[in-house]
Formats: sequence, C-alpha cells, structure tokens
Amino acid sequence: MYSNYLLKKFPVYKFSNFKKKVSKLDFELYEKNGTIFQRLKKKNELFLKKNYSSKISNSIQMNESKHRLKHSKLFMQKLNSKIKNLKNKKVLDIGCGNGFLLFKLSRKGAKVVGVESSQNIKKIKGIKIYDKLEDVDNQKFDLIIHNCYLEHEFNLKRFIKTKIKFLKKDGKIFFCVPDNKRLIRDGDANLINHEHLAYFTKASLKNYFLKNSRFSLKIDNDKATKEMLEKEEY
Repeated sequence: MYSNYLLKKFPVYKFSNFKKKVSKLDFELYEKNGTIFQRLKKKNELFLKKNYSSKISNSIQMNESKHRLKHSKLFMQKLNSKIKNLKNKKVLDIGCGNGFLLFKLSRKGAKVVGVESSQNIKKIKGIKIYDKLEDVDNQKFDLIIHNCYLEHEFNLKRFIKTKIKFLKKDGKIFFCVPDNKRLIRDGDANLINHEHLAYFTKASLKNYFLKNSRFSLKIDNDKATKEMLEKEEY
C-alpha cells in the first residue's frame, strides 16, 4: 500500500531547541491515489496540537499580511463566481482563524458560523466561532468552506465524513489547498512544511475524494492562487 519516498526523515529545522520538541519528518507516497502523507509521529502530533491551540504556528491572519489579504480577495472572487447569491445562506468556515472570511461573507447577507481551535487569536466581533467542529451540534449549512486547512488535518477520512453531516442535501463545499505538482516533480525541498500532513496535486486530490466521499469534485486550477500558495510569501 505504501512505498518509501525520497524525502523520508527530512529534518525540519536545524535549531537545537526545535529538534528537542520535534522528531525528524517521515513521508510516504500512498500509491492508490498519488497523495504524499506525513507519517506523523506521536511527538510531532502533540507538538502540532499544542501549537494549533495557541498562536505559535505558521498561522498569520488574512488581514495581517499583504500576501494573505490578496489571497482572501482571490478566494472570495472565486467563491462569488461559483455561488452568485449568498444572502440568507448558512455558511460554515472550518479553520476560520479570526473570522475574516466570515466577516466578508456576512456583509453579503450570509448567516455565518466558524470553527477555530486556537484560543489566542483575537476574533472579529459579531462572528460566532466554536472551538471544535463537534460543538456546532446539529446545524445544517448551505455552504461549508475551508481555506488551506485540509493539508493540516490529522484524520482526513474522519474529517470528510464529519463535515458531510453538517451539509444540507443540496449544499456545497468550497475549499482551497496548495497544488504541489511542480514541487513534487522537481524534488523541491520547499515542499516541506512541518505543519502539512498531506501534499496534494490536482490528480491526487480528485482521486482521494473519489475514494473517500460521495462528492463530485470540481477542481479549478487558478494560476494566481496556485503561485501564491507555492511561494508562501508573507
């Protein structure tokens, strides 16, 4: 099922204080769908979960940098081109950060709810944000979004099944992930991010969803967004 990948046991950083907290990273290629996964060690998992519940991770809020602000505009433009009328639509954002995208959607008349595990992010006032997806209870949504979240999820299969429960029968899911095709093709070490647990290409993302969900996945390979996500310029 698995085969070794060239980037196996690639050290994250050389800083001694970091290496005490995190083991070397181990990667495997899941041959059935072409996705590269980080084979997460318990030590690394605990480190990431602690960081996600604080504000020590790579997370920079969308309204805190030019790069992320530009990305938020591209995300909204793409979303608006797919869903014309958001007025009175119930929207759930998973991994919403401070609620910036939800704030934008609320100004279009959407009824918004977010999920964010970090306790130390200053949330935007007026936006309802839960700590865990399970806390959302039995609400049903017209639209579920998540932006650059999927590659951070510890259990992708469980996450996909869980979020489906919150979707209305005719609801839609709209999300963005980095396209790693070029980086994988070129063997570029810039691919490595200790917080990323899955590395998708357009083909592997489609294959993964075909196998693990009932969704018909439509992938829009937006060049401008793709280049921004690859460069990770903050």
